[in-house]
Amino acid sequence: MTKDQICDMICNMPMFSSCARSDIKFTKAAYKRGDDVTDRPGGVPCVGIVAAGEIGVYSVSEAGRSSNVSVLTPTDMFGICNVFARRRMPTTLKCISKCTVAYMLKDDFAALMLVYPDMALRYAELCNEKIQFLAGKLEFLNISSVRRKLCLYLIRAAEDGSHSVCVSSKE
Repeated sequence: MTKDQICDMICNMPMFSSCARSDIKFTKAAYKRGDDVTDRPGGVPCVGIVAAGEIGVYSVSEAGRSSNVSVLTPTDMFGICNVFARRRMPTTLKCISKCTVAYMLKDDFAALMLVYPDMALRYAELCNEKIQFLAGKLEFLNISSVRRKLCLYLIRAAEDGSHSVCVSSKE
């Protein structure tokens, strides 16, 4: 993707919809499948925006076991929840496919919110959604039986309007 194409994509994202194109500053990086992705390119804290490809988000235990938490697709952001509290997130990012990432300095991201107050409200909404997502994950982890986990999964899928298709009679 060209920088112009990425800028168009960013400007069309709800988070940045009120921002002037000239105020959107970013660099881009390309990654291969299997590469680790950072939110600190060159040691500088950034918000990453997936422009192309898929990135897996993994939580790694002290024992070294990793669990997939989510998959980021184009227009998803990472390094976003700690724009103001600069403690690193306890997750790792790995490319599932060839990826392009747009990096915006966290200081530039914060400055945009001062210029565009409605962006600050969308940021607060995004942080609330992430908190609800993590609370749901914790709830799911605290359920001890597989049967109850399946029930909760099916209830949430029904509430979201999504559905699963079983491909064999054993499922």
